[in-house]
Amino acid sequence: MQELDVFYERLHRDHSPVNDLSRFRAFLAKQGHPEHQLTCLHVAGTNGKGSTVNYLYHILMEAGYQVGTWTTPYLHHPCDRIRVQHHFIEDQALLDIVQRYESEWEKDQLSYHEIDVFIAMMYFIEQKVDVAIFEVGLGGEKDATNVITPLLSVITNIGKDHMAYLGRTYQSIAQAKAGIIKPHVPLFTSETKKVCLDVFKQQCDLQHTSMTCVKPYPYQKTKEGIYLKYQDRNYFLKTQALYQVKNASLVLESVLYLKNVKHFSIQEDAIARGFQKAIWPGRFEIIHQDPLILIDGAHNLEGIDAFIESARSYIPCQFVFSVLMDKDISLMLEHLLCLKQTVILTAFEDERLADIQALSVRYDLQYEEDYRTVIDRALEMHQRTLVTGSLHFISKVREYVLTMKGESTL
Repeated sequence: MQELDVFYERLHRDHSPVNDLSRFRAFLAKQGHPEHQLTCLHVAGTNGKGSTVNYLYHILMEAGYQVGTWTTPYLHHPCDRIRVQHHFIEDQALLDIVQRYESEWEKDQLSYHEIDVFIAMMYFIEQKVDVAIFEVGLGGEKDATNVITPLLSVITNIGKDHMAYLGRTYQSIAQAKAGIIKPHVPLFTSETKKVCLDVFKQQCDLQHTSMTCVKPYPYQKTKEGIYLKYQDRNYFLKTQALYQVKNASLVLESVLYLKNVKHFSIQEDAIARGFQKAIWPGRFEIIHQDPLILIDGAHNLEGIDAFIESARSYIPCQFVFSVLMDKDISLMLEHLLCLKQTVILTAFEDERLADIQALSVRYDLQYEEDYRTVIDRALEMHQRTLVTGSLHFISKVREYVLTMKGESTL
């Protein structure tokens, strides 16, 4: 479908932030306010947004609800962003919405991020979802998803990412993300830094709503996964990533609010099944067993630090790293080098790719122009390999390895 190919290409290349949402709000008003026709949850934060959305999605689905999610960025295909139950939006369904509204959103000069969020809204309405979960794309206050009024707002954490748009301090970034806090809509957060919590509390007070700070629950890690302990229950998380304990704890508090305050019909068994089934591709995911190849989209400094905490149990190993230019690359690499393991730098196709080769010279590290060469050698030499960095990068590695094995990338 050539028309969709053009749409996907423009969507991929549209990285410009929106200065305000007035144009988008006016467009939605002309369309009859589709954002008001959905029961929504809103998830912001620097890291962990996707995993948090995924846990919420699986638990609500196991409880019997029809659930739609909008997440960003996509992993393998642009349709990955919009999902209802276990199915991503199909090309034809997307094309139908594009053809129906394209002339109107072009006349109103919407950004492609706004267009994408609108498409998700219309698709969710068509599919009659009970709950739509929106992940913030960038920041919060000026993000296209911020036109919704959710049942609750969730902010996972604050890290120094996208600083060119959000500011260079924790306070300024927290201020941008606190923009999702709405009047009388409670906030749940797993953030711990006082400077950020002060910003959240001030905004909650202005909006006459409450703030719940969630601390990670006790857990036990096993070879099979992680058992999250809550009161007299153990919830099994099928992951080796310790950072998921914080995300799962945040989700559990949010779900209990939906159950106890908003009267959602959510049984304990549905929560347990949801946690167990919620696997988020690209987040500390083992894509090859023998030799072990593991991928994790640790695309900023806080993400690298969280990745390192779990990666220690896989030493000795080699790390493969590549990242986009808008990150704190030197610090990310220096933290990774503290593990005193082999680190290989490599490249992948993206116009925003950092100068990886220059970085390899600066730190005297091995450089491979083609990431596939690194993977092929790891398989041939039977070398345990942990791949991390940009989500765009690890998605390419994931597709390469799974395709080689004859497995689906979905």
